[in-house]
Amino acid sequence: MAKKVAVQAKSPRAKEASPRQWAYETVSVSRVTEVSAINTMLNELGAKGWELVASIPEDDATFLIFKKLR
Repeated sequence: MAKKVAVQAKSPRAKEASPRQWAYETVSVSRVTEVSAINTMLNELGAKGWELVASIPEDDATFLIFKKLR
């Protein structure tokens, strides 16, 4: 006589991910700044892990907002 065995499937629990911690940096770029200087600055910040996430144009300058993981 065969025994009946109840099998309950268990789904693996996803590990709780901790919330990401971001660092932010704001840079003001004057309207008269040379494009080559802006490119140099963007490349330097990018090499350090900063990512441009927003730009806010104002009358005299544009504010660039960067973020990176802490």
